[in-house]
Amino acid sequence: MRNEEKNTRIFEATTKVINEQGINQFTLDKVAERAGVSKGGLLYRFPSKERLLKGWSHYVLEVFTTLVEEEVEKSNSFATAYLQATLRSLESAEMKTFMTVSGYQAEEQFYEGWKEFYAQTIVKLQEETSPEVASIIQLTCDGLWLQDAFQLNHRTEHKPINWFLIYRDLQQVISIVEMSGDKQ
Repeated sequence: MRNEEKNTRIFEATTKVINEQGINQFTLDKVAERAGVSKGGLLYRFPSKERLLKGWSHYVLEVFTTLVEEEVEKSNSFATAYLQATLRSLESAEMKTFMTVSGYQAEEQFYEGWKEFYAQTIVKLQEETSPEVASIIQLTCDGLWLQDAFQLNHRTEHKPINWFLIYRDLQQVISIVEMSGDKQ
């Protein structure tokens, strides 16, 4: 098995262990067992929990970046693609787990890559819209992630959220903001 495939198995196991048992029960032993690798093999790749979480954070960023790239191919707008990718990511175990773990992780290394991605995203959004609309899109996406991560989404069995309607309404808000910017 190639190194990349083995790392992916380890990262997928990390997601599952944290999802199922919580960050406080997360151990290298459990990840190694879940990934089907020896603890020595895991330690060779990731000598500590911190190094594993840093690598896993980069893996999650790649997962989200892939979602954005897939949506860019379908859309003529980066803003639309970013919104769609965010909505899709709410169903991703990796993103849900990342948002949970990020509440516990204070180390700067954990967020390496994310800051650059975030800065590039705002630049791309501003290339096709105003800084105000770019901020609305960014804040909306951040809010959706946080709401989902902390289970503040008010979903009930009787009233599930219709993401299509949220997306449609958000597009209307963006149109209104863009029109008001044209009048200034």
